[in-house]
Amino acid sequence: MAAELAVMKMNGMLVPATEADREQLSSVKQGAGFRVTLTKMSQRSLKHHQLYWAGLIGLVSEYWEPNVHAVSVADERYRRQLLKWMANLGYKTDGMDKVLSVFNEYRIQMAREQMPEYEKAAETLQQIHLWLKEEAGYVDVYMSPTGPKRVIRSINFNSMGQEDFNKFYKAAFNVAWKYVFQRANFDNQEQVENLALELASMSR
Repeated sequence: MAAELAVMKMNGMLVPATEADREQLSSVKQGAGFRVTLTKMSQRSLKHHQLYWAGLIGLVSEYWEPNVHAVSVADERYRRQLLKWMANLGYKTDGMDKVLSVFNEYRIQMAREQMPEYEKAAETLQQIHLWLKEEAGYVDVYMSPTGPKRVIRSINFNSMGQEDFNKFYKAAFNVAWKYVFQRANFDNQEQVENLALELASMSR
């Protein structure tokens, strides 16, 4: 087993920096032995880690309501690009928007029917993290003999600069706002940001 989590020294002991780190640690079998290498995080990296995991993801988990009919950000972007491409080639796109929407619904329904049992998604903070990264476009795509494959990128806060972190956090926040917080009837993004900061500060 290989795992990476952030810890802080408190009262002479190493404790998980966020609930997500505690979640990872709880999966470790009691009595199991591990060799641990400590790498000091910069104060900025620790704050990044807490703001994202304890703040944003912690808040998302409180208002998470899975929707099996939801169309992903990537699918929505593909639909718009296809319509634009057709229009540039001179094709009439009247009614195509509705056709593509129906096709998306059909594709989702077929995927559900092929699954033996639908399981509720994102039961853990780690799963929410993967969902945010994928929807925010932090994936690499490569071709394989069976078609394109999507691999979610690894994000290491300790090696991520301020500018890169700001871009990632903004992209992840926008996904959370569109699919979670707007549906939870928050008044504005500032309200969400303040709550995320409050949650993050509680983990320190």
